[in-house]
Amino acid sequence: LTKVLADFLSVIYLLTLVPKPRNEIIHKHVVTNLRKIRTIKELLEIDIDFLYENSVSKTDSVPESNDSRNFILFELKSKFLGIFDQYQISIFNGRAQHLELITTNCKPNDRHKLIQLIVDEYGTDENNQNATDWYTSNYLSWWFKNDKHDQTYDEPENNEKLYYGIILDGKHNNQFNLALIDYFKLDTKLNKMIKFKIDNN
Repeated sequence: LTKVLADFLSVIYLLTLVPKPRNEIIHKHVVTNLRKIRTIKELLEIDIDFLYENSVSKTDSVPESNDSRNFILFELKSKFLGIFDQYQISIFNGRAQHLELITTNCKPNDRHKLIQLIVDEYGTDENNQNATDWYTSNYLSWWFKNDKHDQTYDEPENNEKLYYGIILDGKHNNQFNLALIDYFKLDTKLNKMIKFKIDNN
């Protein structure tokens, strides 16, 4: 009886060893999927105060065809992320809404690293494009419907509410633009900075 019990316990012990590697894989998979996706503000460590202090206004409150929309263009004293030498803030009805980072002189390797960083964080874009697709389309875009970064798409028939969006655009006049749509939802400092600038003009 003692031998039978010993054999039984040894089998039980061995069985507890077998699932261990699989459990570790499952654990790693769960941890990976539970990883909090960072906002673009967190990912790129965007600091509005730093951008403002490191810039001068190039163009003040230029109206577009829509009278309710203006924008202010800033020239940076030193490049942000080693890439962007300008940024633009779009203003609707007196409130800052979008932030756009701009350069006309970007090294291809630096641009690729930035694009890859964004793709690694958010996955393929709304058209299922990844970093290598940039070289044929020169345009990538992500649209998120909530702070969990569940993706949606930008089409007139889409009735889902937009939380914020990211656009990488290299189609025009050798510019490389990173447009952050509805960025004000991620950073309340955007409006405070614009109000400060307007009040002190």
